[in-house]
Parts: sequence; structure tokens; C-alpha cells
Amino acid sequence: MRAALDHPGRVARLSLVCTRAAPCPAFHAVAGALRAGTADRTASLARWFTPAEIAGSDPLVGAVRRRLLDADAAGWAAALEMVADFDVLGELASLRMPVDVIAAEHDGVAVPEHMARMAQAVPGSAFHEVPGARHLLPLQRPGVVAPLLGAWSAAGTRSAPAPARPGPARVPWSAGPSPAGVRSPRERIPEPDTPRGRPTPRCPVHPGH
Repeated sequence: MRAALDHPGRVARLSLVCTRAAPCPAFHAVAGALRAGTADRTASLARWFTPAEIAGSDPLVGAVRRRLLDADAAGWAAALEMVADFDVLGELASLRMPVDVIAAEHDGVAVPEHMARMAQAVPGSAFHEVPGARHLLPLQRPGVVAPLLGAWSAAGTRSAPAPARPGPARVPWSAGPSPAGVRSPRERIPEPDTPRGRPTPRCPVHPGH
């Protein structure tokens, strides 16, 4: 998002998958615990996978667990602090390239409600919510995410973004309906909010995660 906002002429299209455009202050505590060596490095597994998946033999769970245990604490903490303070929701209306916003129903940080607000803020964007999915959506549901992203090349071009206007905009894309198992753009986007009249979207991540 930052690159697209700072260098819009170099970004032809943008796909936002399970991400946030507003601060998540709880990550400051996680970063501090990582630097102090007291963090539970695998706590995020409970947000990213179901209890059955964690208890089972899914190779993806094992691969993610190993990455969490082996991750560099300083680099991880720095990334969390960047996410904790990242705040561009008020700038998204300036984007003019085609944008897809793809959310997972059970994402505990990039919650669908917040991602829907992101989509509303971008003229010409499309919002998709994948039912039953969690934060690691591209890894857990590649067969759902790939068609959403692949529609760009299949369609060649998309309809031009809507002209700038007061308040957030919502213009579905022209490449056809969402793939099976994905809620349509119109189905889950709430009514537009006044950009400056609402509090910062919630970030319900537990400090230990």
C-alpha cells in the first residue's frame, strides 16, 4: 500500500490480501516480548489454524511452526512495530489503479469489517470475503485466492476506476462473479461511513499472539 501511495505511476494493479490500513497497537507488546525473549513464538498458531489442524499432521502447520521458532527476533519485532503504527486508511481514496481487497472470515487481525472499509475507501475497488478462512489465506486456500488474482490476466483489463468523489466509493470489478466459495463484493460491504467520523478500526489480537 505504501509503495502504491508513494509511487502510483509504478503500480498498475494492487491486490490486498489479509492486511490492514490502520494501526494495531497490540503488536507493540508482542514486539517487546520478542526482544525480551519472553514471547510465546507459536501463540499465533491458535489464530491461524483450528485446534484440529494443530493437533493433526497437516504439513503446513509444521512448516509454519518451524518458521516461527526459527525467525529472527529483532527482524520480527521490527516488522510488528511497523504494523502496529501503520495508518494509511485516510490516504486510500487517492489510489486510482484497480484494487482487489480479499479478506478471510476468521482473520483475527485483518478482520473483514476493516478490510471492507478499505475497499470502500478505494474508488473502483472490489471486496471479497472467503468464508471459513483464516489469516494465512494464500497458503491455506490457494485454490480460492488464485482464481481471484488470476482474473486480472484472464480479463485483460478492468473497468476504469470511478471518478473521485466525497466519501468512500464502491464499484465492483468487471471480470465477472467471484469464484465458488467466495462471497460476492456486494454481499458483505457495509454501508459507507463518514471517513473522519468513525474511530480507528479494531485490532482484536491478543498481546501474546
